[in-house]
Amino acid sequence: MKATGIVRKLDELGRLVIPKGIRDTYGWENGASIEIWLDEKGNIVLRKYQPQCVNPVEKLLEDAKAALKAIDGPAQPYLAQAVVELSAAVRHV
Repeated sequence: MKATGIVRKLDELGRLVIPKGIRDTYGWENGASIEIWLDEKGNIVLRKYQPQCVNPVEKLLEDAKAALKAIDGPAQPYLAQAVVELSAAVRHV
């Protein structure tokens, strides 16, 4: 496991803020579902939740998010925003 040097405190409700840099690195946008696991050594592991039954539209949008990293140019931020908005819309259907 790689140390980040970042320390956060739990608030009175037990919440923990995951720093934006880490969320960006792993593609965890606002509203993402995160699974909490314990490994064999008792360490807490966080990972993006992947339901067993994946909606094909959600899968396409996840693939589009991954492909956005390879796009360079003025259209990239607009495409990224469109994918985020479509992802949010799909979750509410």
